[in-house]
Amino acid sequence: VMTAAGPATAYRTHIKTLNIGGIILHDVPATINPSMHGDLVLLGMTALKRLDFSYQDNMLVLKQR
Repeated sequence: VMTAAGPATAYRTHIKTLNIGGIILHDVPATINPSMHGDLVLLGMTALKRLDFSYQDNMLVLKQR
């Protein structure tokens, strides 16, 4: 894959159930990027395109459709 930091190896996977603060998504395609260190997770468009989201008062607001 191509990242902001350049090319990296990533592995395709599938998340059966993704729970984000009470929002529940099912059958989400995902990738595992071993070059991302620590416990941070990048939420990509495969999940975000299923949500309504906006930016209010310096906060990203996610709502389930």
